Amino acid sequence: MATLKKRALDKVEADMAALKKRAGMIGTERAKIGKGQAQVEAALEQLSSKAADLISTARMEQVDLLRNDSTKQQCVADCRRVQMNMDTSNYLLHLATTSYELSPPAILQVDLPTKDSTKRQRVADDEEGQTGIGNVDAELSQLDFSELPRPLSSKSMGAKEKEAAERQIQQKIADVMAEMEKSAPNMKALEQFEAVKEKEREVNAALDQARQETQSAADAFRKVHQRRYDTFMAAFTHISQEIDVIYKDLTRSGPHPLGGTAYLSLEDTDNPFLSGIKYTAMPPTKRFRDMEQLSGGEKTVAALALLFAIHSYRPSPFFVLDEVDAALDATNVARVAHYIRNKTRKEREAGNPFQSIVISLKDIFYEKADALVGVARDVDLGCSRTFTFDLNRFEAPQEADAR
Repeated sequence: MATLKKRALDKVEADMAALKKRAGMIGTERAKIGKGQAQVEAALEQLSSKAADLISTARMEQVDLLRNDSTKQQCVADCRRVQMNMDTSNYLLHLATTSYELSPPAILQVDLPTKDSTKRQRVADDEEGQTGIGNVDAELSQLDFSELPRPLSSKSMGAKEKEAAERQIQQKIADVMAEMEKSAPNMKALEQFEAVKEKEREVNAALDQARQETQSAADAFRKVHQRRYDTFMAAFTHISQEIDVIYKDLTRSGPHPLGGTAYLSLEDTDNPFLSGIKYTAMPPTKRFRDMEQLSGGEKTVAALALLFAIHSYRPSPFFVLDEVDAALDATNVARVAHYIRNKTRKEREAGNPFQSIVISLKDIFYEKADALVGVARDVDLGCSRTFTFDLNRFEAPQEADAR
């Protein structure tokens, strides 16, 4: 009996030693599996990060990534291979973390995983792993890598080509980020905008005021322009009516009782200030011709008619005629003298005194005058002296002399 117990105790001790040895081996394996799991998780994290970077790059480059089943299936297959490696690691880690307790021989059993339990464990671990990569799978299912440049979308790219493409994309991302940092928003933009708005309001107010002043100036200009036009047209109308009558009086004679004809015409009736006035005079028995083609005496008579017509619009107290008869013959001198004498008499009777001082060497003017003023040299005094002679006490000259 004692021998059997001793044998049983030895067997138990041997089993315990074997279990301890196996526990040490499992601990070592557990450490290796933990290290491998960390590497697998790091690889999965790197894949997820690359997928996120690729999505961000595509969005920044405005590449429309739609569904593409072939590319998506390839990415999902890569992720599933990583997941299967993680399943194996999880199973080994499960074995390593199982607690072993020392028990009597009746209850000291180690249940190794059977084929069914292993399958169930893999299914459970697979479901748990699916949750881990669900986000990546859902994100990748929405992408269409066919829009990428040919080197990036090609499945036959080598490791060096992939590294070069990755460096190129990372450089582009760095450039875009640098550009975004340079184009940082101006925090004082709102204040500057308000200042600009205030300046705009001031400028608009000044503009409105300037428009009002411009409108007022334009209205004042139009009033002055209309007043000038009315004043000019009133004078022109009066002078153009009087000049023909005066010219007939200056050219009327016995053989030609109607006298000549004279009239004024505007070159531009709409804007008379932008053009000139044409003066036309036709002496008796003469056909129409330009003023330049008239003789000196005819031009003088026409000029005197215009002068008297202008004077009739706004008469002055007196005016001076200096040798206007120089180019006139005796007949025309008598007509001009007679017209001035009659004009003086009519204005005097109408209460509008009219005086004319004529400087002349023709004696015909002398006999038509009311008074004579002579200038002569005084030999004794050695200077000029004036002599006056009143003719009103003598009889008036015959009217026939004026014809």
